[in-house]
Amino acid sequence: MAIDCIKYIKNKDINYSDKQISRELKLDSIYNSKLKLLLGLYKLEINNIEDSSIYFGPVSTSVSIKNCKNCLIAVACRQIRIHDSHGLKIRLSCCTQPLIENCYNITFDIRAKNNVNFYIIFENHLQEMGIHKSEFLTKDNFKVSDLSWLKIQDSPNWKFGNVDLEIIE
Repeated sequence: MAIDCIKYIKNKDINYSDKQISRELKLDSIYNSKLKLLLGLYKLEINNIEDSSIYFGPVSTSVSIKNCKNCLIAVACRQIRIHDSHGLKIRLSCCTQPLIENCYNITFDIRAKNNVNFYIIFENHLQEMGIHKSEFLTKDNFKVSDLSWLKIQDSPNWKFGNVDLEIIE
């Protein structure tokens, strides 16, 4: 039976295979850990993650991130929403504008359409999830909707930056 919720992990380095994980996944209460979930997902919810690195395959619909701090996250998706989080470094390929609320110190690394892979069968997973790289926003058309910053000036709660990842074989 596939896991649909991964909870209460501390100080671990874990690789999950596609046979272990449900395509609709929740992560909750992960601390000081490194997780690799390199498979296509339909939906992803991430809650209460601290001081961790998490690598995901493509998500065909939405990613929801809540109450996370000091994490590195790598994901490709159609939509991402981030609430009540800070200190995140996100290597992101996304089809729509990210939404943040009650967040600060969020760094986005937006990869060029021909440079989104960080593991060998990533392209296969994109195709399986029905996402084409041409749909991804580029740095030129990337904007973040910050619901906590309703001024004309750019929000100080997020920025562009480099998020270095290990390349996974």
